[in-house]
Amino acid sequence: MTDLTASVASLFAGPVERFVPERDALAKRLRDAGRSDAAGEVKALRRPTVAAAALNQLADDPAVAQLCELGERLRDAQRRVDAAAMRDLSGERTAAINRLLEALGQPSGNLREQVVATATAALADPAAAEALRSGRLTKALSYSGFGEVDLSDAVARWSATVTADVTPATQSEPDRPAAARLRRLRRAVSAAEDDLQTAVDQLSVARQRHAAAQEALDQARERLDAAEE
Repeated sequence: MTDLTASVASLFAGPVERFVPERDALAKRLRDAGRSDAAGEVKALRRPTVAAAALNQLADDPAVAQLCELGERLRDAQRRVDAAAMRDLSGERTAAINRLLEALGQPSGNLREQVVATATAALADPAAAEALRSGRLTKALSYSGFGEVDLSDAVARWSATVTADVTPATQSEPDRPAAARLRRLRRAVSAAEDDLQTAVDQLSVARQRHAAAQEALDQARERLDAAEE
């Protein structure tokens, strides 16, 4: 683990279904190296949503860079109350979001909605744009139309304890009872959050299937009505 920062960051850019086993494996390696505190932090990292994981994979993609650069120009035009510039940039806004969707393979349903919402937030708020560029999103972002974007728990963070160089230890210090309880609580919270996110992902898939089935039903009814006529 010569570059622990990269190892932790790569968790959020990988396949979402691999996040938990790879996170737990990294935590175990840290614990075996005598880094119990860092292992506890890594173990507590929340699995990103499907939308967040997809966007994390595009953190360095030109589509994200172009979107964030457009956001800077839009906000500048708004500060200057330049109606002409804002009108000209509105067309670029749609094109920038479409490029992001194309880079993701034109997702549909709830995933598409979350990507568009995140892109809209990044266009409106520089902090949201930085979150999108970080590659460490844990959930999609949303913008209400005024004020700042709520970034609470939206970006994975870790302390210097995690990013410090790892020096394998021949013997780790005994765990203090309070620290041990804290690590157990972190693991319990992390496991509960993973279960919740799995349920949310399954609900999203079920909603998409329901929408597709409803559309098929509507089409069938239209064909039946036409046949009866």
